[in-house]
Amino acid sequence: MPSQYLPTVETVLLTWFDNFIQKLTTHAPTIGVTNEKITEFQTDFDNIKNMLNEVASLKASYQSKVKAKDILLRDAKKRIRDQVVIIKRHSQYTEAIGEDLSIIGAGEEDPTSILDAMPEFFLTVMPDMVRADWLKKQFGGVVIESKRGNETVFSRLDKDSLSPYEDTRKNLVAGVPETRTYRMRYLLNDAEVGKWSNEVTVVCLI
Repeated sequence: MPSQYLPTVETVLLTWFDNFIQKLTTHAPTIGVTNEKITEFQTDFDNIKNMLNEVASLKASYQSKVKAKDILLRDAKKRIRDQVVIIKRHSQYTEAIGEDLSIIGAGEEDPTSILDAMPEFFLTVMPDMVRADWLKKQFGGVVIESKRGNETVFSRLDKDSLSPYEDTRKNLVAGVPETRTYRMRYLLNDAEVGKWSNEVTVVCLI
Protein backbone atom coordinates (compact mmCIF):
# COMPACT_ATOMS: atom_id res chain seq x y z
CA MET A 1 0.00 0.00 0.00
CA PRO A 2 1.52 3.40 -1.01
CA SER A 3 2.36 5.94 1.69
CA GLN A 4 -0.41 8.50 2.26
CA TYR A 5 1.69 11.65 1.99
CA LEU A 6 -0.28 13.23 -0.86
CA PRO A 7 -3.14 15.44 0.40
CA THR A 8 -6.61 14.31 -0.68
CA VAL A 9 -8.10 17.82 -0.73
CA GLU A 10 -7.39 19.31 -4.14
CA THR A 11 -6.60 22.85 -2.98
CA VAL A 12 -4.25 21.50 -0.31
CA LEU A 13 -2.65 19.19 -2.87
CA LEU A 14 -1.97 22.21 -5.10
CA THR A 15 -0.07 23.95 -2.29
CA TRP A 16 1.83 20.73 -1.55
CA PHE A 17 2.68 20.29 -5.25
CA ASP A 18 4.04 23.83 -5.53
CA ASN A 19 6.26 23.33 -2.48
CA PHE A 20 7.43 19.96 -3.84
CA ILE A 21 8.59 21.49 -7.12
CA GLN A 22 10.37 24.41 -5.48
CA LYS A 23 12.20 22.22 -3.00
CA LEU A 24 12.92 19.52 -5.61
CA THR A 25 14.71 22.13 -7.74
CA THR A 26 17.09 22.72 -4.81
CA HIS A 27 17.73 19.04 -4.11
CA ALA A 28 17.69 17.79 -7.72
CA PRO A 29 21.50 17.73 -8.28
CA THR A 30 22.00 15.78 -5.05
CA ILE A 31 19.34 13.11 -5.62
CA GLY A 32 19.73 12.78 -9.39
CA VAL A 33 16.50 14.39 -10.63
CA THR A 34 16.85 15.86 -14.14
CA ASN A 35 15.71 19.29 -15.27
CA GLU A 36 13.42 17.59 -17.78
CA LYS A 37 11.61 15.81 -14.94
CA ILE A 38 11.23 19.06 -12.99
CA THR A 39 9.82 20.74 -16.11
CA GLU A 40 7.35 17.86 -16.45
CA PHE A 41 6.20 18.34 -12.85
CA GLN A 42 5.88 22.10 -13.40
CA THR A 43 3.71 21.49 -16.46
CA ASP A 44 1.50 19.14 -14.44
CA PHE A 45 1.20 21.76 -11.70
CA ASP A 46 0.29 24.56 -14.11
CA ASN A 47 -2.32 22.42 -15.89
CA ILE A 48 -3.92 21.31 -12.61
CA LYS A 49 -3.97 24.85 -11.24
CA ASN A 50 -5.63 26.21 -14.41
CA MET A 51 -8.20 23.41 -14.43
CA LEU A 52 -9.10 23.89 -10.76
CA ASN A 53 -9.59 27.62 -11.37
CA GLU A 54 -11.82 26.84 -14.35
CA VAL A 55 -13.88 24.35 -12.34
CA ALA A 56 -14.28 26.88 -9.50
CA SER A 57 -15.50 29.48 -11.98
CA LEU A 58 -18.00 27.03 -13.49
CA LYS A 59 -19.30 26.09 -10.03
CA ALA A 60 -19.83 29.77 -9.15
CA SER A 61 -21.63 30.35 -12.45
CA TYR A 62 -23.83 27.28 -11.91
CA GLN A 63 -24.78 28.33 -8.38
CA SER A 64 -25.64 31.80 -9.65
CA LYS A 65 -27.86 30.33 -12.37
CA VAL A 66 -29.63 28.03 -9.89
CA LYS A 67 -30.33 31.00 -7.60
CA ALA A 68 -31.67 33.04 -10.53
CA LYS A 69 -33.87 30.11 -11.58
CA ASP A 70 -35.28 29.73 -8.06
CA ILE A 71 -36.15 33.44 -7.92
CA LEU A 72 -37.86 33.30 -11.34
CA LEU A 73 -39.92 30.28 -10.30
CA ARG A 74 -40.84 31.82 -6.94
CA ASP A 75 -42.01 35.09 -8.48
CA ALA A 76 -43.87 33.39 -11.33
CA LYS A 77 -45.71 31.06 -8.93
CA LYS A 78 -46.71 34.00 -6.74
CA ARG A 79 -48.13 35.90 -9.72
CA ILE A 80 -50.05 32.80 -10.82
CA ARG A 81 -51.47 32.16 -7.34
CA ASP A 82 -52.52 35.79 -6.95
CA GLN A 83 -54.20 35.78 -10.37
CA VAL A 84 -56.02 32.51 -9.66
CA VAL A 85 -57.50 34.07 -6.51
CA ILE A 86 -58.78 37.00 -8.62
CA ILE A 87 -60.16 34.63 -11.26
CA LYS A 88 -62.07 32.55 -8.71
CA ARG A 89 -63.66 35.67 -7.22
CA HIS A 90 -64.92 36.87 -10.62
CA SER A 91 -68.70 36.83 -11.02
CA GLN A 92 -68.47 34.81 -14.24
CA TYR A 93 -66.11 32.18 -12.88
CA THR A 94 -67.37 28.59 -12.98
CA GLU A 95 -66.01 25.26 -11.84
CA ALA A 96 -65.82 24.20 -15.50
CA ILE A 97 -63.46 27.11 -16.19
CA GLY A 98 -61.41 26.14 -13.16
CA GLU A 99 -61.13 22.56 -14.38
CA ASP A 100 -60.17 23.72 -17.87
CA LEU A 101 -57.40 25.91 -16.44
CA SER A 102 -56.35 23.13 -14.01
CA ILE A 103 -56.63 25.50 -11.05
CA ILE A 104 -58.82 23.34 -8.84
CA GLY A 105 -56.69 21.49 -6.30
CA ALA A 106 -57.52 18.13 -4.80
CA GLY A 107 -59.78 18.58 -1.80
CA GLU A 108 -59.91 22.34 -2.38
CA GLU A 109 -62.04 24.17 0.14
CA ASP A 110 -64.83 26.58 -0.72
CA PRO A 111 -63.07 29.99 -0.89
CA THR A 112 -66.18 31.73 0.43
CA SER A 113 -66.27 29.66 3.60
CA ILE A 114 -64.91 31.84 6.38
CA LEU A 115 -65.20 29.21 9.07
CA ASP A 116 -63.09 26.69 7.16
CA ALA A 117 -60.65 29.11 5.53
CA MET A 118 -56.97 28.21 5.95
CA PRO A 119 -54.17 30.43 4.64
CA GLU A 120 -51.91 28.95 2.00
CA PHE A 121 -48.30 30.07 2.07
CA PHE A 122 -44.82 29.00 1.06
CA LEU A 123 -41.44 29.97 2.47
CA THR A 124 -38.23 31.02 0.76
CA VAL A 125 -35.02 31.03 2.79
CA MET A 126 -32.71 33.90 1.85
CA PRO A 127 -29.34 34.99 3.28
CA ASP A 128 -30.95 37.83 5.26
CA MET A 129 -34.53 36.68 5.84
CA VAL A 130 -37.22 34.03 5.59
CA ARG A 131 -39.79 35.26 3.07
CA ALA A 132 -43.40 34.08 3.42
CA ASP A 133 -45.62 34.45 0.36
CA TRP A 134 -49.30 33.99 1.21
CA LEU A 135 -52.66 34.17 -0.57
CA LYS A 136 -54.92 36.96 0.61
CA LYS A 137 -58.17 35.84 -1.05
CA GLN A 138 -61.15 37.82 0.32
CA PHE A 139 -59.57 38.48 3.71
CA GLY A 140 -57.91 41.54 5.16
CA GLY A 141 -54.65 39.90 6.13
CA VAL A 142 -53.08 37.21 8.28
CA VAL A 143 -51.68 36.80 11.73
CA ILE A 144 -48.35 34.98 11.79
CA GLU A 145 -46.96 32.82 14.57
CA SER A 146 -43.69 30.98 14.82
CA LYS A 147 -41.46 28.91 17.01
CA ARG A 148 -37.75 28.35 16.58
CA GLY A 149 -34.82 26.52 18.04
CA ASN A 150 -35.95 24.50 21.07
CA GLU A 151 -39.24 26.39 21.47
CA THR A 152 -42.25 24.08 21.77
CA VAL A 153 -45.02 26.70 21.80
CA PHE A 154 -45.96 29.11 19.04
CA SER A 155 -45.65 32.83 19.77
CA ARG A 156 -47.18 35.78 17.96
CA LEU A 157 -44.78 37.12 15.34
CA ASP A 158 -46.77 39.78 13.51
CA LYS A 159 -49.81 40.76 11.47
CA ASP A 160 -49.52 41.30 7.73
CA SER A 161 -51.95 42.80 5.26
CA LEU A 162 -49.80 42.60 2.13
CA SER A 163 -47.88 39.54 0.96
CA PRO A 164 -45.03 38.71 1.25
CA TYR A 165 -44.07 38.84 4.91
CA GLU A 166 -40.35 39.11 5.65
CA ASP A 167 -38.94 37.63 8.84
CA THR A 168 -35.56 39.33 9.28
CA ARG A 169 -34.83 38.13 12.83
CA LYS A 170 -31.27 37.00 13.43
CA ASN A 171 -30.66 33.43 14.55
CA LEU A 172 -30.75 32.87 18.29
CA VAL A 173 -27.15 31.65 18.09
CA ALA A 174 -25.01 33.46 15.53
CA GLY A 175 -23.50 31.20 12.89
CA VAL A 176 -25.61 28.17 13.85
CA PRO A 177 -28.39 26.94 11.49
CA GLU A 178 -31.81 27.39 13.09
CA THR A 179 -35.07 25.51 12.61
CA ARG A 180 -38.15 27.73 12.34
CA THR A 181 -41.77 26.66 12.07
CA TYR A 182 -44.52 29.03 10.91
CA ARG A 183 -48.31 29.04 10.81
CA MET A 184 -50.91 31.62 9.77
CA ARG A 185 -54.55 32.44 10.35
CA TYR A 186 -56.73 34.82 8.38
CA LEU A 187 -57.88 38.23 9.59
CA LEU A 188 -61.22 39.76 8.67
CA ASN A 189 -62.00 43.23 10.01
CA ASP A 190 -58.96 42.73 12.25
CA ALA A 191 -60.52 39.63 13.86
CA GLU A 192 -59.05 36.14 13.54
CA VAL A 193 -61.23 33.83 11.46
CA GLY A 194 -61.05 30.34 10.01
CA LYS A 195 -58.50 27.69 10.87
CA TRP A 196 -54.79 27.76 11.46
CA SER A 197 -52.83 26.89 8.35
CA ASN A 198 -50.66 23.85 7.99
CA GLU A 199 -47.31 24.29 9.72
CA VAL A 200 -44.28 24.89 7.49
CA THR A 201 -40.72 24.35 8.75
CA VAL A 202 -37.43 25.58 7.32
CA VAL A 203 -33.81 25.78 8.42
CA CYS A 204 -32.14 29.16 8.06
CA LEU A 205 -28.84 30.88 8.80
CA ILE A 206 -29.43 34.63 9.19
